[in-house]
Amino acid sequence: MPLIKPLSQTLKQDKEKFKVPKSVQQAIPIRKIWPDGIFQVESKYSRTFRFTDINYSIASKADKTEMFLDYSELLNALDSGCTAKITLNNRKINKEEFEQSLLIPMKGDGLDEYRKEYNDMLLSKISELGIPKDKIRVGLEATGHYSSNLAHFISEHDLPLLTFNPLLTNRYKQGFSLRKTKTDKVDACAIAQMIVSGKGSQTYSSSLYHNEEMKSLSRYRSQTMQKCSKLKISVSRLVTILFPELEGLTSSIHLASIYALLKAYPGHEQIAHCSMKRLTRLLSDASQGRFDKSKALEIHQAACRSIGKVSLSASMELVHTITDIEVLKQHIVEIDEKLKEMVDQEESSIIDIPGIGYTLCASILGEVGDFKRFPDVDKLLAYAGMSPSKHDSGDYHSKHNKMEKRGSPYLRKTLYLAARLVAQNVPRFKEYLEKKLSEHKPYKIALSHVAKKLIRLIYRLGISGCPYLA
Repeated sequence: MPLIKPLSQTLKQDKEKFKVPKSVQQAIPIRKIWPDGIFQVESKYSRTFRFTDINYSIASKADKTEMFLDYSELLNALDSGCTAKITLNNRKINKEEFEQSLLIPMKGDGLDEYRKEYNDMLLSKISELGIPKDKIRVGLEATGHYSSNLAHFISEHDLPLLTFNPLLTNRYKQGFSLRKTKTDKVDACAIAQMIVSGKGSQTYSSSLYHNEEMKSLSRYRSQTMQKCSKLKISVSRLVTILFPELEGLTSSIHLASIYALLKAYPGHEQIAHCSMKRLTRLLSDASQGRFDKSKALEIHQAACRSIGKVSLSASMELVHTITDIEVLKQHIVEIDEKLKEMVDQEESSIIDIPGIGYTLCASILGEVGDFKRFPDVDKLLAYAGMSPSKHDSGDYHSKHNKMEKRGSPYLRKTLYLAARLVAQNVPRFKEYLEKKLSEHKPYKIALSHVAKKLIRLIYRLGISGCPYLA
């Protein structure tokens, strides 16, 4: 109570007797102004002091104590009949403009090292003013290469990052509005609401970034293989135009020896005019002795009576296409060496499963990432797009449910390839495939069952870290 009495007395003291003004001039309470800034307001005298740039929050502990003591001394210096009012003017500022006005610019005169150190100290103090990092949650859509750099940058600065599937954010927006709206503001609001709900998110970590490297390299290898396959189709087309009889003389026109022949003599006319001695040596060297003089004679005779077309443009395209294939094959060799190093660093027991080599293992580890982010194997099946779709309504229950195929197509393709190879090398998987085929299931359907069985084994090895036991 002793503190309340002086406060009530002070408030009562500040009250002025109200008089109804008879003119505009009487409505203004200011009676006199002195040059030193003192105002006479009714029967009181007032003066305003403006304090700017009082960075109390970023000051050191000693400076804070000194500021507080100076402020206390100021209040104590006032008479008991005086009153003091404090007005805080808070305003939003642009962070970049604030830092630019605060930080010392670099001059390139050999002292920038000290300027940088001072600027870093200021930035660290500025960061202390904000919300604690454990209270901050950042969310963004997983949009491949558009979000990878930003996600890694945020993760490096120790901020918790949540990533969302763009399909989920789109469905989330549709659940709140029937309007067809797509703007950055609407998307940001939807992501913010999903962060608060905590549903459908995936926590980003540095380990995911390293798995991202393996995934990117595996996908690059797959894309390179696709380019190589398309180029081989072009070679087949060009050989059909230039020397159609060649395809029936060898097991495949995509052998290294045949490529060497076509690069040197891209057409039946060039082969027909080539000497037998040179042709025999070329084929023997390129095939490491598997093609002898008889094969060279057979190809030469076929070239002499060929019905192929003589085309300068097709011949040039053939040489360039074969050169591109050889370059891509060299790239694939380099990629495989790097993937082997990455898989060895992971020390995963998945590589011990017969039929799964370094390429398939790298693709599985890269696409899955951290196995612990999947609560159970069904979630991993759904991520691979191999879980069955469901369609139930009332008493209706669908019996023929197709595969969802909503997950990673790269992981799904890898699992199919791995299932086929594992079924050839592991007896129990081979028996399981034969069992499904005996049930009159098509081969691809039976292979999908083997792939699901295999992914359960992979999930168990990835979660437990145990070695593979045949």
